[in-house]
Amino acid sequence: MVDSSTPGELLDVARRVHALVDHLARCILDSDRTSGVENEENTERVQTAWNELRPVIIEAGQLLPSASSPIADWILEVARVARWFDGELRTRSLSGLLFGVNCEGFQRVAQTGRKLLDQWPANDDPFAFVDDAEPTEGADASANDETVEQLAAPTAAASAEVTNSVAPDSSAGYLGGDALADALGIHTTRRKAFLRQLGRERLSLGDDCWHEVLDPRPNSPRFLYRVDSPKLCEIAARYKTPKTT
Repeated sequence: MVDSSTPGELLDVARRVHALVDHLARCILDSDRTSGVENEENTERVQTAWNELRPVIIEAGQLLPSASSPIADWILEVARVARWFDGELRTRSLSGLLFGVNCEGFQRVAQTGRKLLDQWPANDDPFAFVDDAEPTEGADASANDETVEQLAAPTAAASAEVTNSVAPDSSAGYLGGDALADALGIHTTRRKAFLRQLGRERLSLGDDCWHEVLDPRPNSPRFLYRVDSPKLCEIAARYKTPKTT
């Protein structure tokens, strides 16, 4: 990963990747619905679509910044699905793969990518990709930490359906930002690192362990997490001790 790409360049690459992965997902879906000669033709379309996507996602990997961001994390998720698909093709034919294995991963990342990119034009902030920053002079540090968490967390890297803007309240066990860190006993010196890592691992927690607030109040976290989630507690355990110097 590098830090030389600009947000605009990364966004352009993401749009290109999404167009290709969406086309591939549709071809795979068509292949699942057909048989005989028509199925053979659709399999050829899948092969062509895969041949077009593969070099583009590899190229996109060279532009990813080292810091987490919604766009970068979504591209990484596409790359994970692509690597799995590429590995499967090394052990079986494409027709055998499409027939015997569930390939819905491309459909999932195409859908989440569409949600992310559809929302992006409304964001006029050219620094929306920044996942960490020093508080500005006179600014409240805790408010800055909340902004960092919102920008660092992958908005779309999500297989879960995006729920409405009414978030579960804390009485139901869902918290975010500083309140979550306090509830889990995160050491103050590890708070930023914990929130960034949580953004990266959110998808692995399961759909019932986190919630996205679509229209959060200013300086409020966009993502809320279920405090009693075992996987969340495992992540938190790594950040309860002071930061080593």
